[in-house]
Amino acid sequence: MLTMVIDLNKAGIYEFENSCLHLLLDEPARLLYSSWVCQPTSAEYREATGLFIRYLQEKDIAYWISDTTNLNDLSREDLQWVLEELIPAVNASALQKIARITVEDTNLETFMKLASPHLT
Repeated sequence: MLTMVIDLNKAGIYEFENSCLHLLLDEPARLLYSSWVCQPTSAEYREATGLFIRYLQEKDIAYWISDTTNLNDLSREDLQWVLEELIPAVNASALQKIARITVEDTNLETFMKLASPHLT
């Protein structure tokens, strides 16, 4: 469960964290920053993805910085789930740019192989 750590409500800036994820939402800048601080379980990963989807739908996010430095290999099932759930939400959102910080990205390579039949 995500808990609020800092509420700078008057400035429209919110910070959330749990044992594996740190989020910063800056509404005036339309920025979402996410950072994995440990390797999540499948359930934690999907819960966080649901939160990303909710913010993209409700908060008019235009920019997303995603630090996946500590996110190691994910299962093909979780990557397929992201393809089916998160990508349509991203496409329907106001998101203009996403920056991904990573050291080595085997997840992206696997994801692109799964996504290739869906790309036109």
